[in-house]
Amino acid sequence: MEPVIWSAISVLLLLIMLVLWLLSRIIKQFKTVGTELHSTQEKMSELLQSLEQLDHLKSENLCEETREVVLERALTVRRAVKKQTNTLTPTAFEQTPIEPGFQKETLAKCFHANELIAIEQFWDMYQSYLQTYWLTKDRSYKTVFTGQPHDPQSEWNQVVQASKQTLAQLDAQMSKFSA
Repeated sequence: MEPVIWSAISVLLLLIMLVLWLLSRIIKQFKTVGTELHSTQEKMSELLQSLEQLDHLKSENLCEETREVVLERALTVRRAVKKQTNTLTPTAFEQTPIEPGFQKETLAKCFHANELIAIEQFWDMYQSYLQTYWLTKDRSYKTVFTGQPHDPQSEWNQVVQASKQTLAQLDAQMSKFSA
């Protein structure tokens, strides 16, 4: 029986060696999969960083464009008010905006708090100026002013002086958000 036992032990040893060999192959495969998984995770992380950078650039570009539009609208208003410092030209206001053109939430993403205050004050001043000196009850622009340009007490001269004062105030506010 001794040879049978040795044969059984030999077969058992061969089976154990086969199982160990198979386990080593499986472990090697797991290591390969683990390495590939780690590599894939690194690539995904790099992709996410790239997407975040693109979003940041997109946001920066959007803010840059928003700032440019707000400034251009303010400059349009400024030009219209400046025209009134020499002669009264109601047509200068016909194409001017009456607001910055963006909601406060959008502006808050692109401007600092002190700039937001200056923007709001700029538009408040302009709307007050229009309301006080230019708009009629039916919201159309005045086209006739009483008095003569050389008479300091005339309505005409008062509007010219208010335009000069308003222009200085608008410039002061613009300097706070156009830098």
